Amino acid sequence: MSSIRATAVTITSRAGGTGNGAARASSATPSNTLFHVPISDGEASLTASIFKKPVIFSDFSRLNTASFEQRDCNLTAMAPRQIDFGVVGFVLNRKVALPPSLDVGMIQRAVARVEPEVGALVEIYAEQRNVFSTIVSIFGARALANVSTYEPNPDRFKAQTFFPDLIRKGARRPPPPRDSLESKASLRAWPLQAHYDHEGWFLVWRYLVDPGLARRPVVIWRVDVAYLRKTNWKYEGSSAGAAGGGRTHTFGVRNPVATFRDKAVYVRTDYRLVGGKPVPT
Repeated sequence: MSSIRATAVTITSRAGGTGNGAARASSATPSNTLFHVPISDGEASLTASIFKKPVIFSDFSRLNTASFEQRDCNLTAMAPRQIDFGVVGFVLNRKVALPPSLDVGMIQRAVARVEPEVGALVEIYAEQRNVFSTIVSIFGARALANVSTYEPNPDRFKAQTFFPDLIRKGARRPPPPRDSLESKASLRAWPLQAHYDHEGWFLVWRYLVDPGLARRPVVIWRVDVAYLRKTNWKYEGSSAGAAGGGRTHTFGVRNPVATFRDKAVYVRTDYRLVGGKPVPT
């Protein structure tokens, strides 16, 4: 086949995929995507459990399923994208329930915007981690507002913690919980804390900071989306008192592992959890 000018490689399952598995140009990620790896400097590298050994694609003029060790997958060469994701692999889970009119492609594009923007501010992380998580959540909300039908809450300037961060365009005011989307960021794999026990949609940017990654020291390795009710929250009191100081009171999600176990919409395939910590594969 003729040479392909591509910026990403996508692996799809054969069952509803690209037919005979030949490389093809595409403008959208297939619904049965298993892995998606953008190309940098003409080369993409995949290391995943579906392969017996790492696979490197560099000659896109002769790209076909013969490159695979396992033959029940198809390969698609994606058409050039406006946003350069860098060399990363990720999975998009379309089975997770999402807020009205929000889709996984919007979340994927938001991740691509957030990582370089907050990466430019990584020095703040060394000074105050809690502040940096707030920055990630703010930039996350801004990115979603730019790529989706959700808009910033016009009342957000009335109070620092005015809920929600984003409201679905066209929703009535005040917005019902189903049209409310809150952006949260966390360094932790499962827990989520907030100052209030609001009901609504919560999108959690699970991120890590690796100063060794010069291009993008901030990595969003997972994005969770869940609809939380008041019953999902538990009060976590403050230890501050007349005898001494302590952290402010918060609300935490009950049984966070069970709550978010199947709510991952975006997952990096080049990281895995070890002892509750995301580490490179």
